[in-house]
Amino acid sequence: MNAVPPGNEPASDRDVDRNLGRNLDRSEDRSGAAAAPLAAIPWIERHLPTYVRTYRRSRVYRVATWSMAVLLPVAIVLAGYIQYEKFHYDPRRQPARAVTVLVTTACPFCKEMEAALHTAAIAYRRVDVEAGDEGRWAYTALRAHGVPVTVVGSDVIYGLRTRELRATLERAGIDVRALHFERETDGATSVVRR
Repeated sequence: MNAVPPGNEPASDRDVDRNLGRNLDRSEDRSGAAAAPLAAIPWIERHLPTYVRTYRRSRVYRVATWSMAVLLPVAIVLAGYIQYEKFHYDPRRQPARAVTVLVTTACPFCKEMEAALHTAAIAYRRVDVEAGDEGRWAYTALRAHGVPVTVVGSDVIYGLRTRELRATLERAGIDVRALHFERETDGATSVVRR
């Protein structure tokens, strides 16, 4: 029989936890059979409060840690994808004299804008915001809150602001003498909210 004298039994996990809760600066905690398991425990574990050690051994901690390990990379990849799509479909990346108009089919201001550009023989690219991905990503990239949105080169005009549109087209070197609208507006009411 291997009899162990009293006081020299090997320390169990429960004894180690009890010892971690006590003040480790006392000399009796560093001697005897309990010294070996305590020395094997990392320094940070010995100096954490008991509730933290209990939490770190819990299922909640494991689930939260693994969730973050999985979800954080997914969120980073998704954010990168969104930035790429916004950059790819951003209408401000066009040549200086190019005109792009973001419209919807039901918007009366959009119809008026398109009719005026058509009668003035100004070439433009029509992007329907509701029709597909290109329109949605362009709308998101411009941080628009309504339609029509006109992009001349890299300049953006939100709504049917006729004076601002004429000035921007003239700066781009486009002839606007034939550009006439049914109403001359530059107010905030010339935007149809989506």
